[in-house]
Amino acid sequence: MRRAAAFLVLLLCLYWTRAQGEGGGVRGDDEDQTELKELRDMVIKHSVELSNSKSKMEKLEQENTGSIT
Repeated sequence: MRRAAAFLVLLLCLYWTRAQGEGGGVRGDDEDQTELKELRDMVIKHSVELSNSKSKMEKLEQENTGSIT
């Protein structure tokens, strides 16, 4: 769980640093913008997967707790 969160933070940092041009502004190159969109989509996908995994884990914990008592 921590690895997935760390991965998301790393991707967000990468996204932020790639968005900054040498002058501190956002670059206007189409290639860079496309790459940023792909990174953003990847972060969103992993965020959804992390949320789904967390929900499944919580459900399994509840089932496990219920079967013990």
